[in-house]
Amino acid sequence: MRGEKVLGLAWNCENDTLHFNFAHVIERARNLEVTKRNVLSLLASLFDPLGIISPVTVSMKALFQEICSSKFDWDKPLTRETKAKWDRWIKDLAETKEIRIDRCLYDVGGEDVQKCYLHGFGDASKKAYCATVYFVYLGMDGKTHVRLVASKTRVAPLKELSIPRLELMSARILAQLMDTIRVALQSQLKIDGVKFWLDSKTALSWIQNKGEWKQFVRHRVNEILKLTAKEDWAYCSTDENPADLGSRGVLASQLKENQLWWCGPSWLTGRPDEWPAMTEAYQTPESQVEEKKSTTVLLTEAERPSGIANVIDVNNHSTLQKLVQVTAWVKRFVNNLRASVTQGSRSTGRLEANELKDAEIEWLKSAQTELKKQHNFKQLEKELGIKTDRNVLRCEGRLLNSDLEIDARKPVILPTKHPFTRLIIEECHQRVLHSGVRATLAELRSRFWVPRGRQIVKRILGECVTCRKLTGKPYSAPPTASLPDFRVREAPPFSRVGVDFAGPLYVKQKSGEMDKAYIALFSCCVTRAVRLELVEDLSTATFRRCLRRFIARNGTPALIVSDNAKTFQATQKALTRLFNHPEVRADLERDKIEWKFNLERAPWWGGFFERMVANAKQCLKKTLGNARLSFDELSTLITEVESTLNSRPLTYEYNEVDEEVLTPSHLIYGRRIKSLPDEIVEPDDALNHESSSARFKYLSTKLAHFWNRWRKEYLAGERVVQVGDVVVVYEEDKKRGEWKLGVVESLVTGKDGIVRGAQVRVITKGKPVHLSRPVQKLYPLEIRSKGEGTRTKSTRNQVVEVPTRNAPRRSAALDSTWKTQLMLDS
Repeated sequence: MRGEKVLGLAWNCENDTLHFNFAHVIERARNLEVTKRNVLSLLASLFDPLGIISPVTVSMKALFQEICSSKFDWDKPLTRETKAKWDRWIKDLAETKEIRIDRCLYDVGGEDVQKCYLHGFGDASKKAYCATVYFVYLGMDGKTHVRLVASKTRVAPLKELSIPRLELMSARILAQLMDTIRVALQSQLKIDGVKFWLDSKTALSWIQNKGEWKQFVRHRVNEILKLTAKEDWAYCSTDENPADLGSRGVLASQLKENQLWWCGPSWLTGRPDEWPAMTEAYQTPESQVEEKKSTTVLLTEAERPSGIANVIDVNNHSTLQKLVQVTAWVKRFVNNLRASVTQGSRSTGRLEANELKDAEIEWLKSAQTELKKQHNFKQLEKELGIKTDRNVLRCEGRLLNSDLEIDARKPVILPTKHPFTRLIIEECHQRVLHSGVRATLAELRSRFWVPRGRQIVKRILGECVTCRKLTGKPYSAPPTASLPDFRVREAPPFSRVGVDFAGPLYVKQKSGEMDKAYIALFSCCVTRAVRLELVEDLSTATFRRCLRRFIARNGTPALIVSDNAKTFQATQKALTRLFNHPEVRADLERDKIEWKFNLERAPWWGGFFERMVANAKQCLKKTLGNARLSFDELSTLITEVESTLNSRPLTYEYNEVDEEVLTPSHLIYGRRIKSLPDEIVEPDDALNHESSSARFKYLSTKLAHFWNRWRKEYLAGERVVQVGDVVVVYEEDKKRGEWKLGVVESLVTGKDGIVRGAQVRVITKGKPVHLSRPVQKLYPLEIRSKGEGTRTKSTRNQVVEVPTRNAPRRSAALDSTWKTQLMLDS
């Protein structure tokens, strides 16, 4: 048998048939190991450009996709299961040997073909999808013949798709394949009709219906309808669909004898009226899932303001007077332009009263235009008896027969939220000299009526800068925070101290003259013990000597806390110079002492030593009276005051006598320093080494006992300012109206993140000055500085949410709990 190679296919020119010979594939497969690379190589050696044996090759394409998804290396042997599938496929090729088909689509000349049709079939499975095309023609002998023209198969994507979607993808490649074949055959034959057959009613529903589908379906349906007409698509059963073989794959031996694949369904050879009936467009539940949900979109267009509001923006004017004057000038300008055209008289000079009145009426009309657009205008018109008087809406109440002025009997109604209404209310507020809501509302209602007038007036007056400057309240104190670590952690006495000065006191010199003296108070942050030093003045040298005496007696402190602005005005500059003097700072750095300054004008920041200053003053005031003491006598008295303060109780004094009240001296010496020693040791009872060790252990245990009581008994016993806020700064020696306005530039926060103070910029003698103040000394005006935002509406004394703490229990509740415990103990 003589054969030739034509376009890569074996052609028997004598029989005019095409041969698919598998011998070369079988020969190569015997000598190759089953790996990913070799499987791909053997698949590529099967050359089938028309897809005649595509059901055979698609099975191995699906197998190769499975190998790739398993991420095998190219030269790694495959699994036993995969090898078994491959061996079965190769063995079947060896048994089949070859497949033959006729090359020519029709046996007679083109002029002998009476009618011819093209029929396409599409189908899909989870493994692949396929499209096949058949040529059907009626010869001169009256017989109908069918030939397979071509087919296309594609493996399904790795991303799993639903079967209806895969069916739609098969319809797309069917439309593309049919279009290619039709173009090729039209040069030789006249095609009488084209039909497309699917066994998926869902895919047909997408193609034939006019629904608005989701993106995946919509794109593929659009491609299909560009190449085909929806009337050409019809339904056939799966048993009569030859594309089902190409979507599922079959062995070569099965395909060789399969008439459905080579000749199509039997009804193709019948008359067209014997083909499956064309039904109406299908509608299935699966097709409705892909239907795009329709949404109703409401298009709105902002209506541009009409009248005078289209020319002048009311929001750009801060007062009613300015707005009315600008409007009057604009109206005069327009009237003068008209006069120049009509040769009329032009207005010049200052504005007349009637021009200002006309300008105000113009704005009343503009505001009432917005009122008419409100949904409740009909209700207001009925309730308030609104009537039109000279193009202005007025309210006719029960005072028409009174002797009041016409504006009070028939007030002009204004909308609640219009900016012009706000300017009128602010004007009325200024006329009554910034009086309260009642006076402002009475002035407003003498001419105008605003629905919910009291609420609107109250809200607008709450934003008045002048009123807030004189009557506004300061920022609320921040919530009680946890004590800093240097106050609550056990540490040696006087390792962390607060220092402050008290005075001046007056001492008598030998000459009889009185001179000033001061008290330097050192208070321990932990034990609350104090050290009092009498100093002659507030000079640097004096304080350095005082500090050296304190360190020599009590040790070097790791931390010193002091006020930055002092209570006594006369000593403020002296103390500031003292604490910031280079020599003092050098001493602190040499001894590695950290000096911490509290915020100015915030004495409560140093409450633990300020309280001791007050106690010391109280003792001296009651003891000294009008006595005149010398420096030595006063120094002795101050030392006794120190002893008294160190013997004060730190915790609640219970009625029981089992425990001695805890005092600072217990934490330092292990006993109350004003009490007698526990035991007097006689000379002949000298302590030996053993008794000394026992005594040391006893004292250590007792001191540890007092520290445990300190931990258990002593330790156990709003709006935040923002950067850019405009505030009034409290000043003690001035009236409130003379306090300065300032802008918050930075915040002072504690370790807990809570705002405690702020840096404020004020203007003094035309120059900016920066002050540090606690939040309790700043009174907000509820506005922000320019550049920080527009006027803000915030709740009173609250800008940001801050954590709250539970309120302390009442004293009555504590007494009740204590008495209950007594009853239980007894």
